[in-house]
Amino acid sequence: QKTERLMKMRSIFRIMMLPVAVAILLAACTKETSEVRLDPKLGTTKVFNITSSSATVIGFVVAEGDGFTEKGVCYDVEPNPTIAKSKTIFTGTSTTAAFNVPLNGLAFAQAYHARAYATGPAGTVYGEALSFTTLPVVPTVTTAAVPTASITGNAASGGGNVTATGGAAVTARGICWSLTDPPTVANFKTTNGDGTGAFTSSMTELQGNKTYYVRAYATNSAGTGYGPTVSFKTLVDLPKV
Repeated sequence: QKTERLMKMRSIFRIMMLPVAVAILLAACTKETSEVRLDPKLGTTKVFNITSSSATVIGFVVAEGDGFTEKGVCYDVEPNPTIAKSKTIFTGTSTTAAFNVPLNGLAFAQAYHARAYATGPAGTVYGEALSFTTLPVVPTVTTAAVPTASITGNAASGGGNVTATGGAAVTARGICWSLTDPPTVANFKTTNGDGTGAFTSSMTELQGNKTYYVRAYATNSAGTGYGPTVSFKTLVDLPKV
């Protein structure tokens, strides 16, 4: 009987000590877990909404470490940009690990490199760099004055000069004219080759004693650019019999 009582007491002691041991183990695990922090790490996931002067970059927080005081996107025309170059700070509210940063004031038809960054107590960390190229703009064109000596009752000459391509090949150029201002390529027009430089054109089948509006144009993949409008008046034409 004495032996049985002793065994029962040992069993009761073991049962009583089990919750205590579990509590101690959980406390130790919680303390160890709270002290473990991953090193800060970022990702750069996507570039979208690319225009001739802007783009939006998505950054992603993989691990915060001890936290960040600032995050955003840095960019440059050279690879591996840093915050010492151009940067845009994220000022929105993050509900997820991802954050969108719009980049504005970019040069057209220019290749850029961009990557997310975040600054905290341990310094600045960067995501991988992504490359993108902004879109071109329409060509820059000037319009030449219509020489008085070229004006007759039904014809005249004009021209222009393509001074900048806009970042894409000029595929068409010439002058367009109309009896209303401003003329467009949807009205009467000439086609004078492609590329940059000066050119001259002839306008025919005009009406006598009429005021015409003229401007040079040039077209690339971004659209059609126009020079300033100039005007002239045809002479009185011979009657048609």
